[in-house]
Amino acid sequence: MEAKTDLRIIKTHKALCESFAALIEKKKFEDITVGELCDLAMVRRATFYKHFADKYEFFAFFVQEIQESIITQYTIDTSNPPVTDRDYYLFIFHGAIEFLSTHMHLVSNILKSSVFPTLLDIVSTEIQQNIFLYLTSESKSIPNPSPSVSPHILSAFYVGGIIQILKYWLTNPDTVSKEMVCDEFDKILSDVFE
Repeated sequence: MEAKTDLRIIKTHKALCESFAALIEKKKFEDITVGELCDLAMVRRATFYKHFADKYEFFAFFVQEIQESIITQYTIDTSNPPVTDRDYYLFIFHGAIEFLSTHMHLVSNILKSSVFPTLLDIVSTEIQQNIFLYLTSESKSIPNPSPSVSPHILSAFYVGGIIQILKYWLTNPDTVSKEMVCDEFDKILSDVFE
């Protein structure tokens, strides 16, 4: 995939992501075709395939874009900037919860998809890569809290917990509120980091 510095590439990616979000709000992943996505985005199929091997690779990119928007918000939130790793994970978790709760049709169609395990694996991989990058970042104010644990293993541990908590919340909406799951995640992190 090419660098996103070219304005045409940025516009193409934005159009594809917006179109995909609109389509996945109405249809399951497997029912969306690349042709349909390209038509809605007004992007040629050849252009799509220049940037992505298939719609699964595009879905990984879509997840990256969502994460990037949450992380961008994290880095510019000056009203209550996170100071510790615990604050960082809380902010990211809350950002994910907010995104999911405002896109429930999208979430529902992904949960009902026959390829849900594959999509969940893609989401897990993308989140794990971001956590790994955070854990190994030179600009982090606090070093790895468990320097004896590999950042790869630690990021896998965190993503497993985050994904399973989110999945539990999404599949039990009548018994677990958004506020409750955020409070419980806060308690878990308090136990881990104290």
